[in-house]
Amino acid sequence: LLQSLRHPHVVSFYGIFSTDEDFMVFEYMDRGSLSDFLYLSKLELSELDFHEILIQAARGMQYLEENNIIHRDL
Repeated sequence: LLQSLRHPHVVSFYGIFSTDEDFMVFEYMDRGSLSDFLYLSKLELSELDFHEILIQAARGMQYLEENNIIHRDL
C-alpha cells in the first residue's frame, strides 16, 4: 500500500530491508523530519513560511485520508 502512494507532500516509501531485523526504507530528507526542521533548526521562519508548511502538511494528510490511510503520529 505505501509503495503505491505518490503525492508531493508525502514522503515516498521504497520498501523493506530485512536482516535480523526489518527496516522500512523511505525517501531521504536532507533536513530530517518536519519536526526536526521546525523545532531543532535555528531557522527563523516568517509567519507566511510557517503557514505554507502547515498547508502542505494538511494537503499530504488529506491525500492519505482520501486513500483511507490513517496517520497515527500527527
